[in-house]
Amino acid sequence: MNSLVHSNQMIKSIYYVFVTLFGSLLLAASAQIDVPLWPVPVNLETFAVLFLAMTYGWRLGLAVTLTYLAEGAMGLPVFFGFSGGLAHLLGPTGGYLLAFPLAAVLTGWLTQTWVAKSRIKAFVVAVLGLSIILMGGTAYLSLLVGFPKAYWLGMLPFFLGETLKAIMLAVMIPSLRRHAR
Repeated sequence: MNSLVHSNQMIKSIYYVFVTLFGSLLLAASAQIDVPLWPVPVNLETFAVLFLAMTYGWRLGLAVTLTYLAEGAMGLPVFFGFSGGLAHLLGPTGGYLLAFPLAAVLTGWLTQTWVAKSRIKAFVVAVLGLSIILMGGTAYLSLLVGFPKAYWLGMLPFFLGETLKAIMLAVMIPSLRRHAR
């Protein structure tokens, strides 16, 4: 009996490692997908952060984002443009990247406890998560270039793209949660 419990725990641990690594690969792939919106093209990285957190839950969402950031900090080419290195976490995009874990925890937890099958609730949760990422990025960017410039360059141009991402998540997540049960 004891070896069966140990075997089940081992399988569960392997599963969580696999799911976390798969999520970080999905996140790295999403960082490479550029969507040509006006006035600023956006990539699907923030969409993937929230999608993974809203489907995996807050614990695995946190594990995925921390793994992704660690991979990038070690120099693996996971960030936009197949780049990596600590400079990305300290440079102009660092605030956005470092906000990923907080956004994953909040959106994952709210989805698990509140969203259920409601598209409106999923939209609200997605907007909250995307807002955390935008505010974190803009706050950090403002330390480098001042708040007015950070707002105009690091927040305002992304509203359209982030709103479209929130709408897509609001449509997808409740449907996925319905089919998962």
